[in-house]
Amino acid sequence: MTWTDIEHRWTDLIDHIRERWPETAAEHLHAIAGDRARFTDYLAEVHKLTWAEAADAIEVWLFQRARVGIY
Repeated sequence: MTWTDIEHRWTDLIDHIRERWPETAAEHLHAIAGDRARFTDYLAEVHKLTWAEAADAIEVWLFQRARVGIY
């Protein structure tokens, strides 16, 4: 799965994102509209992570989704 796949299906993935990161808010995720840098910034802020930690968490999430074939 690439980030382009995520961008194209962003709205469909919001519930999955909120399951993985329950501190996120749907209205903020809608506003982010699949922009990876904005999502990383938001995730870092909401979960009190460094930007690098948030980026790593997103990479793990992408890998896990691709591994089980969930796009």
